[in-house]
Amino acid sequence: HNSLGNILRGQGRLDAAEAALLRAIQSNPRLAEAHYNLGILLVGDKRFTAAIPAFQAVLELVPGFAPAFNGLGAAYSGANRLVEAVAAYRTAAQLDPFFIDAYTNLGRALLDSGQFELSIAASGRAVELAPNSGFAHCNLGAALREMGQMDEAIAAFKTAGQFEPSFAYSDLANALKDTGQIQEAMDFCRKAIGSAPDDSMTDRDNLLYFSYFNPSCTPQMILAEHRRWAEQYAEPLARAIPPHLNRRSPEKRLKIGYVSPDFRVHPVGLAILPVLENHNREQFEVVCFSNSLATAASERFKANADQWHQIEGLSDEQAGRLIREERIDILVDLSLHMRGNRLLLFARKPAPVQGTYLGYPGTTGLGSIDYRISDGYLDPLGSDENCTEKTVRLPCSYLCWRWNGGDERLPPTARRHVTFGCLNDFAKVTPIVLEVWARILSSAPGSRMILRCPKGETRRRVAGVFKHHGVSSDRLDFVGKMPWPQYVQACGQQDVGLDPFPYCGHTTTLDTLWMGSPTVTLSGKTAVSRGGVSILSSVGLPELIADNPERYATIARELAEDSGRLGRLRQGLRERVRASPLMDAKAFARDIEAAYRQMWRQWCQKGETDANF
Repeated sequence: HNSLGNILRGQGRLDAAEAALLRAIQSNPRLAEAHYNLGILLVGDKRFTAAIPAFQAVLELVPGFAPAFNGLGAAYSGANRLVEAVAAYRTAAQLDPFFIDAYTNLGRALLDSGQFELSIAASGRAVELAPNSGFAHCNLGAALREMGQMDEAIAAFKTAGQFEPSFAYSDLANALKDTGQIQEAMDFCRKAIGSAPDDSMTDRDNLLYFSYFNPSCTPQMILAEHRRWAEQYAEPLARAIPPHLNRRSPEKRLKIGYVSPDFRVHPVGLAILPVLENHNREQFEVVCFSNSLATAASERFKANADQWHQIEGLSDEQAGRLIREERIDILVDLSLHMRGNRLLLFARKPAPVQGTYLGYPGTTGLGSIDYRISDGYLDPLGSDENCTEKTVRLPCSYLCWRWNGGDERLPPTARRHVTFGCLNDFAKVTPIVLEVWARILSSAPGSRMILRCPKGETRRRVAGVFKHHGVSSDRLDFVGKMPWPQYVQACGQQDVGLDPFPYCGHTTTLDTLWMGSPTVTLSGKTAVSRGGVSILSSVGLPELIADNPERYATIARELAEDSGRLGRLRQGLRERVRASPLMDAKAFARDIEAAYRQMWRQWCQKGETDANF
C-alpha cells in the first residue's frame, strides 16, 4: 500500500495515493516511511496543517531523521508558523551538516520571518554545498536585497539565472527596478516569461506594472499591453460567467467587498483604513477578503470589517464561490497588477459590479472590472481612452490620508543652504529625473540634496550624473531604507521636496508636506504621473505644479532663492494638509459611498447583459 501510494502520487492521483498511504498506516502504524510519504503528499497538495502530524509521527518513530524535520519545516512554513519552521529546518541542518535542502529552506524561512542576516548565512552555506543550485542563489540574493546590498543581490540573481532562469530572472527584474533600471527590469520580465511561458503570471503582472515607471512607454503602449494580457488570460474566463442572483433593489443596504493582500501597515492598507472606519453601516456592510496570511497588524482592519475572509490559499474558483455565496454587491480590487493581486478572480466576475481602486491609479485591462475610482486631477475629462474601465471621479480627492504617527515637531526653517530631497522608492527615479535634479542643484549654489538610493553602483551612477553638471558628491546625502522615526526625520530635513516622474509620489509626498517641505511636481500624461497634481491641488498649492521639466526646475529654483516665501510656506504646510479634503475621512467616505450607490443603481436600471462584461 505504501509503494502503491508513491506510484499514484507520481501519477498525480492524489486522492487515491492518500487512501493507499492511510491504508498502509492503518495496517502498520509504526511504518515511518508511510507517515513520511503522507506528509510529502499533503505538503505538495498545500494541505500544510494536515501534514504537520504526519511528520511528527515519523519523528516519534525515528527521532533523528533529518528529512522528516525538513518536511516538518515545509509544513510549518506553509501554515505560516515561521518560528517553528525555522527551528525544524535548523534541526535538520544540525543533524545533517551536508543537507542542502535544509539549508536552502532555512534560508527562505529566515528571509520570510525578516531575519535577513541569518538568512544570508544559511543561504550562503547552501550555495557552498550546491554552487549550481539556482534556488540557493536566489534565496541569497533576496536576503541581500532586503539588506540593501543591491550589487551583491543582482550578482546572486544573475548566477542563479545560469541554473534556474525562470525563477531567477523574476527576482533579478525586481532588483533592477529597485535600482532605477526600469528598461532592463522589463527586459528580464520578458526573459522570465520566455523561460517559463506557462508559469509566469507574476512576471506578466510585473511587466504591466513596471511600464508605468518607464518614460519610454506611452499611455497607448501601456493600454495595448494591458489589453493583450486580458485577451490571453482574462477574457476566456469571462465567457463562462453565470448570472448573479443579487437582489435588484437600488436603495438596499449594499454589501461591499474589498480584496487586498495589504490590510496591514502599508500605503494601501493605511489609505483604505479611514474608509473602513467611516463607512455608514446602516447603508453598507463591509466584507474584507485578505489575500495574505493574517498578522497582528491586520487586527485593526478586522475590527472595522463586518466580515473577514482569508482567501490566501484558496483558488480563484474557491474564492469566487465564497464571494457569490456572500452575495457581494460591489467587489473592489485594491491591487491592480501589484504583487499579491487576484485579478483572475475578478475575471470570473463573482460580483455583479466590480471596481478597482487605490493600488495605483492605472488600468487593470479587464473588461469584467466595470469601474476605476479616481478624481478629476488624476483623470481630467477626456482621458478615459487610456483605460478599459469606466472612470468614476470623486468630487474632491482620490485619496484619504492620515499621518502615521511619530515626531510631530516641525523642523526649523532657517537654514544656511537649501536642501532638496526625494525619499520615494528609487524605482521612480528615471535618468531624465536625475538630469533635471542635477541642473536644479547646479543653478542653486550651496544647495544640497537628500536622496533615497541603494548603496553601491547605483549611488556611483547617480553621483556621476550630478558631477557631469558640476555638483560634487559631498552635496549629496544618500539614505537607504529607514525605520519610521529616521524616515520622519529625513522628511523634515528637506526644505523643498522634488517629486519623481513619470511615476509620482503619493504617500511620500504627503508625509513630506506634513513635515513642512513643499514639493514640486510635474504633470504627465498618465494618471500615475499626476498624483502630485491631485495632492497639491487638494492642499491649495497649484503654483508648485509644472507642465514641463524646464518649468519644474524653475519652480524649484525660485523656491530656493526666496527664503522668506519658502519659510512662510513651510510654516503653514501642515495646517494646509490638515484642512484639506485629504484628511476629512468622514466626507471622503460619503463621497466614495455615493459613487458605490450610483454604480449599483446603474446596474439595477440596465439589468445584467453581456455588454457589462
